[in-house]
Amino acid sequence: AAAPLRIESVRANGLWNAPLLTLQQLDVDALQAQLRGQKIEVTLGDALAVRGNVTLTVPGATAKTQGQLGQANGAGELRLNVASAERVQAWLQSLPGMGTVMQGTTLQGQARLDARWRGGLRSLLQQLQSASGTGAAAPRPVRGDTPFTLQATLTAPNMDIALPPPKDS
Repeated sequence: AAAPLRIESVRANGLWNAPLLTLQQLDVDALQAQLRGQKIEVTLGDALAVRGNVTLTVPGATAKTQGQLGQANGAGELRLNVASAERVQAWLQSLPGMGTVMQGTTLQGQARLDARWRGGLRSLLQQLQSASGTGAAAPRPVRGDTPFTLQATLTAPNMDIALPPPKDS
């Protein structure tokens, strides 16, 4: 049998009024990770949208995001700081089903990602669909949609990634 998953605490303070979930506060301590959020709004269904401030801390890394992303527009920022890629990899491999996903891969070092986005989900999905060339239907942008743009800076002065050899070799 698999080892039990350790959930220390889950606390949420908010309101569910379908299709909108509003959380004034979210605190989750589980699996050696901490998720903290404030002023979170999630609209489910065809009008999918998210807004809020969220911080995720895992062994070796912290991610912070604040902003909104709706169908037509949005804006926000994301900051990811990897202080120890080795610790992040060890943590990921300790999660259920993840032990073999990164088998043969080694991560070492530090990195930082600073990103800002502007625009809506429809535009983002349409751009991803166009880039993939698969021909599947993506939502068509509507007049008034803000085109999706992403500005990101990755700083990795001391990051080593070793991938396993291809299985065919």
